[in-house]
Amino acid sequence: MKVKEKRETEEKRGGASTFLTSVKGLRDCPLADGKMQVIDKMHKDLNSEVDHANEYMNTVISSYQDDMLLAYKLEMQNVYKDYKQMNDKLEKAKEERRNNEQLKALKEELGWFRDEALKLHDRCEEQKEMIAKMKGTLDILEEDKQYFQQQLIKSKKVSKKLTTQLQEYTQRFPEFRFEDFVVEQ
Repeated sequence: MKVKEKRETEEKRGGASTFLTSVKGLRDCPLADGKMQVIDKMHKDLNSEVDHANEYMNTVISSYQDDMLLAYKLEMQNVYKDYKQMNDKLEKAKEERRNNEQLKALKEELGWFRDEALKLHDRCEEQKEMIAKMKGTLDILEEDKQYFQQQLIKSKKVSKKLTTQLQEYTQRFPEFRFEDFVVEQ
């Protein structure tokens, strides 16, 4: 019941606060006979200390504000440098990857060209073997040609000799005619 009455009296007074810094309505309190001056003095001292603390905090904050801004700028520069370095490393890694991909593609092309060169080499070796066989055959045919040419020349000489001899015999012996002995070619 006392709490309820206290609230009602506080509401009538204008809703006095329960904080120590608030002295509104304390003048009507029966305990405040001689102590009100002490309370007022303490209240003023407390307010001046709060004001002084507020001023002190503002001066400390303003003095450190420039240092904080400078430190922030330096830190941001370091962050930017780190970002730039990381970005450069990333670009370098991308370039290396591109180069590796190009190198891989070139190696694949090199493998294809190597395989094709080996196939061509095998075909070339086969052609060389075939040419060697043909040269051997050509040499044999050339020897045969020369042999048959010599045989033909010899045969013509023999034939000519025989023809002249036959003509001589036919002239000596008129009963044999030359045309009877000639073989048509």
